[in-house]
Amino acid sequence: MLPITVTKLLAAASSTSIGSWPSTAGVITLSCATLDTARRISVASASQLGQSFTITGLHQYGSQISETITTSTTVVSGGVTTQDFIKVTAVSVSCAFSNSSGGGIIGTNTQGGTPWQVVDTTRNPISLEFNIDVTSPTTVAIVSFEYSMDYPTYDQNTRLWGGAAPTAGPRPTISSLGSSVTLDTIGNINFPIAAWRLTLTSTSSAAGSVAATILQSG
Repeated sequence: MLPITVTKLLAAASSTSIGSWPSTAGVITLSCATLDTARRISVASASQLGQSFTITGLHQYGSQISETITTSTTVVSGGVTTQDFIKVTAVSVSCAFSNSSGGGIIGTNTQGGTPWQVVDTTRNPISLEFNIDVTSPTTVAIVSFEYSMDYPTYDQNTRLWGGAAPTAGPRPTISSLGSSVTLDTIGNINFPIAAWRLTLTSTSSAAGSVAATILQSG
């Protein structure tokens, strides 16, 4: 199998780039802007604690996805999606807003992932060799190699993950061989997995970037 090479460039996070609602509550205003790259979405409220927000939008291939997140019970400590959105088209809240002292904001956090790459599970044994090249300085970005066991629900045509929650996305597990690395890293996964991705975390106001090459043998 030929090597797969993926890259990711992530601009600095913006906690207000997606939208907001005013301190008088009531209406969420969205920018509907296309983001720099598919990335995680955060919701933070000045006083509405523990509410559920359903984020609907598009993933990097242009199909609709949605995810429900719950804001923290700590003021201005937001909830964050596990999926990557290239655009947010709607946000709904679990209950009506009440008047608040500071409103709320919807934006991007410091993380964004590459598209999920499906593993050929017919190979025996399954073995993935990965070479992660952190192309930003260590003060700018860290990278995590993540994998999922959700292969049976993957639709090759739509690139969506089905099952009980058709737009919820796979549940990632971070590999201990490639967790939060800041330097070029070579590793191996020698047990069956369904799919993998890289998550890039920007640690400063500068843009972060990563490149990786993965070879499946077996």
